[in-house]
Amino acid sequence: FIPNILAGACLGRIMGQLLLDFGLPVHPGVYAVMGAAGALGGFSRMTISLAVIFIEITNNMYLMLPLMLVIMWSKNLADRYGPSVYDIVLESNPDVHLLEDGLNEDHHLVLESLTTHDICTAEVVILRAFEPLEQIMKVLVQTKFAGYPIVDREGRLV
Repeated sequence: FIPNILAGACLGRIMGQLLLDFGLPVHPGVYAVMGAAGALGGFSRMTISLAVIFIEITNNMYLMLPLMLVIMWSKNLADRYGPSVYDIVLESNPDVHLLEDGLNEDHHLVLESLTTHDICTAEVVILRAFEPLEQIMKVLVQTKFAGYPIVDREGRLV
């Protein structure tokens, strides 16, 4: 992650410095930012979120269009040559089954017939903002929920 940003920034800075040496009125720092964004866009395949991050970093809205063009161009170029690094990591780990569709037709039929009412409970167990430890332990032992809403004295969510 960080080496890609650094390599992109260095290459962008070199390009900006070369253009500056040829007499063009450019700022090499802008080219460094564009190089870092392009390298990270090609590496991670993030587009809009990466553009927003770089706009927040630079605090310069004038760079939005060039940043978006560089990020989209590098993403499209990287898509032509191979999968994302994150896709490679997911495929190399045999314990992760996020990309597999392990549901057969019977599971789909059951899931399509379920509604929210079938899988949720109307019995909500709440905890007060200042609750004795004994009461909290009692609730945790007697119920099977994973989360509990916390309310104040007036019953409003905290």
